[in-house]
Amino acid sequence: MGKLTDCWRWHSGQYQMHPFLGPASGGTEVRFTFTDQFPDRISAVWCRFGGLLEEPISWGYKPKVGVEVMCRSPQGIANTRVKAGISLNGVEFFPHSSKGQDFYFYREPVVTAVVPPKGDLRGGTRVQLLLAEDYLGNALATMNSPQHFQEAVDAMRCKFDGTVMPSEGVHMCRAPTGSGAMVPCVVCMSPPVSDVGQVQVKIALNTVSFGRRSAPFVYMDFFPVKTTRSSFGWRSLSDPLASNQAFVDENGKQIDPNEVPVRTESTLPQSTIVHAKAGLELALADFYGEFYGAVDTMSKETPPEYTFYDGMYSFYSTGYLGMDRAEVCVTAIRPSLGRAEGGTQVQLKVQGSIPFGHTDFYCIFHHTLDVVKASAVTYDSADDSIIMTCTTPAGTSGGMTHVGVSIDGVHASASGIPFYYIGDVGVSAISPSSVSSHGGIDITLTLSDPSPLPSEADESLVYPSCSFTYTSALGEVTIKESEGTYDSSGSYPTVACTTPGFSVDLPSEEVGVFVSLNSLDYGTVGATYSAVRYSLTVTSGDQIPSRDLYGLELFMDPVDTTSEVTYPELDLIEPAELSGAAYTEYSYSTARCMSYAQSSVATLYDLFVEGDVVYEDYTTEPYGVAVTPSVAPGQLYYTTELPYQVYNGFYISGSATDSYANLFLGGQAIPRGERSVLTAHDGTGTTQVGVTVLSSDSSTSLTYSVTVTRGAAGTVDTVDLVNITGSTGDMADISPTWSSTTYAGYSLRVRYIFSTWMLIEPFMTDGYASAIVTNNATSESETVGFNQAATAANFSLPVGITTVTITGVSEGGVESSTSIYEIVVERVSPQTVSTIDSVIITTAYADAPGSAVLSPSTWSPDTTEYSLTLLYEEDD
Repeated sequence: MGKLTDCWRWHSGQYQMHPFLGPASGGTEVRFTFTDQFPDRISAVWCRFGGLLEEPISWGYKPKVGVEVMCRSPQGIANTRVKAGISLNGVEFFPHSSKGQDFYFYREPVVTAVVPPKGDLRGGTRVQLLLAEDYLGNALATMNSPQHFQEAVDAMRCKFDGTVMPSEGVHMCRAPTGSGAMVPCVVCMSPPVSDVGQVQVKIALNTVSFGRRSAPFVYMDFFPVKTTRSSFGWRSLSDPLASNQAFVDENGKQIDPNEVPVRTESTLPQSTIVHAKAGLELALADFYGEFYGAVDTMSKETPPEYTFYDGMYSFYSTGYLGMDRAEVCVTAIRPSLGRAEGGTQVQLKVQGSIPFGHTDFYCIFHHTLDVVKASAVTYDSADDSIIMTCTTPAGTSGGMTHVGVSIDGVHASASGIPFYYIGDVGVSAISPSSVSSHGGIDITLTLSDPSPLPSEADESLVYPSCSFTYTSALGEVTIKESEGTYDSSGSYPTVACTTPGFSVDLPSEEVGVFVSLNSLDYGTVGATYSAVRYSLTVTSGDQIPSRDLYGLELFMDPVDTTSEVTYPELDLIEPAELSGAAYTEYSYSTARCMSYAQSSVATLYDLFVEGDVVYEDYTTEPYGVAVTPSVAPGQLYYTTELPYQVYNGFYISGSATDSYANLFLGGQAIPRGERSVLTAHDGTGTTQVGVTVLSSDSSTSLTYSVTVTRGAAGTVDTVDLVNITGSTGDMADISPTWSSTTYAGYSLRVRYIFSTWMLIEPFMTDGYASAIVTNNATSESETVGFNQAATAANFSLPVGITTVTITGVSEGGVESSTSIYEIVVERVSPQTVSTIDSVIITTAYADAPGSAVLSPSTWSPDTTEYSLTLLYEEDD
């Protein structure tokens, strides 16, 4: 062992590790190198990160490099560091812990904004990626070496889709919105591209580990040779047009695209370049007038006046009867795979000219033409998009559908984004089949289908995960998930996942594993492995458990002791929360867009007021009323009335003249075909609300006033009947017969065994009224009846006289001054008589006189001793 240590010292000056930092989620490929051969007879190598051992991806000797060991970093804690090195025996490590190199874990960067958000396709734009925090500085806060810190700064990279660019390091940049505060940012130059469009920009703090999170950057042609609309929404003069379309200039005159002069950056005046970088519309104006546009020559004999709007998906033509054309496009999807039986929760990004406050979005599945309303709609400010969640309908395993978008459930995009259907993801084998229950062990699951993906689907669409299920001895089920890696290099694909920790009850218990290829839908056929308990209590004669380098338990010789020995438990390893499949982005295509007409019209088409009426039996039913006068676009004031029994308040529903305009109540949008938020009744009985219509182009709004009057409450407060029952369930008779107009003179007398308490239940003439029941002896009082906690009052019933008062309360909550009823309840004392008045004796020969003879023959309560003679006949 000493020679091995000397060997490590011999190589200590030649050791290198790159990179020396990585994301806390793990998975960074770290390269350990030193210039010389391994000692002889070495057959295994391990990498160490803190207290964790990792098997290498590869290791060996390379000419001109030396010994190279490649390992993946494990999961760690952000903004901390651990000692890293390699070992030939799993016990001694190089470098030694006192001199070993630190490996730093950082939190995955989140880009909050890209400044500028657009750049020229020729590249060279200095792009600032604004960060939520100084991720590099926080991770290296404990680093004492300026040289290593500078190495980390120099290692930062930006990736524009597939092109990696060096960075200028971390700067302080001014936020473009809000307070304009200075925030950390990474600065990179954009690379050149061949065409306009959107790319995704990612950051790697260590040169190699580009995170899952990205931010959009749009390439545009700032020196537009024949272009007034790029493939991201601006119409290109080289685009083919329909037979009923033509290109026109700002005067409406038809032009030949081939006659438009070709310009380059070198021929542009400096002032134009400045204008172009500030806004494409200004550069175009310098050369070609205000705007080039495609005009429908069949429906518009005289082309309207055009205005240019700079926006990714917007294409407006204003001035023609107040109507504009706009597009809403589906641009990204996740996941791209789902089960054939349907039910996958798929998220789609929607961008374009979405009317302000619009809440209704629909997914169109073109293979079945199913229109599915989004179950959830959220706004993503990072790329100014709407994210809608829809449930997929059933499809065919191995098949594909296109998912389009609609904002009204009627009109939709002609096509959409591909979504692929897969069959049940079954598992045929698992390795290893026994691992430590504390977790952190990689297992490989072999799929039963050699080709689980549709032929058109790329493996980049796969986001595998594993679901682990453990059932305790008490039947408690624990389910945990972890991300996986997909490998199709063999005859059957495999998915590798890291096991989570389970606190098992027995020394070895089974854990079920199921596989998903989209992190959402798991297969029905899984596999099991044995989770070997990481803690045991041993007594004399038991074997001592010992773990190997993989975390598995090996049993050694029996323990020679008479006392119990408990081996300490290891902390359970919990997998990182699934982040979900990354979005698959798609470039602009008119087939993925829904085109619709925008307008400045902001008027009402119809309007309704409704609520939920409550009946006496507590059932409810929607109750709607029309408004007065009838709805007309120019009529701004309306009234209506609801019954008093619509207790909670009312809702507004309706629609606008322009089906794409939106309605608002109290600043909140009213979803199409649905109710508004609830408006509570004003205490005065009259409530006024304003319904605002915002035009689909957001240029015009109009507010309509609605006054809702609540009907009068009932005033009847009399009691029709009163029931009084005790613990035996018997109902006591009240005398005289109850009458709602008789208020006094009621009484009832019950026996001692009736009950020690009584339930008093009044029945009101008006089912919406209630009553106050008072025990005069104790001054206890309970309000019972409609809309109360109970329908009957419960009072104690001692021996003697108890007087009860019942006071009627009308529906409107007014306590009566006349409907006050009084009942005198008497519970008698227990009886002391214990004699028997009579006895009846029957026999099998009861129909034969004299078969039973009692002596004396006459029963008397005062006689306590009798004799009985039974007569019978013998069988023949």
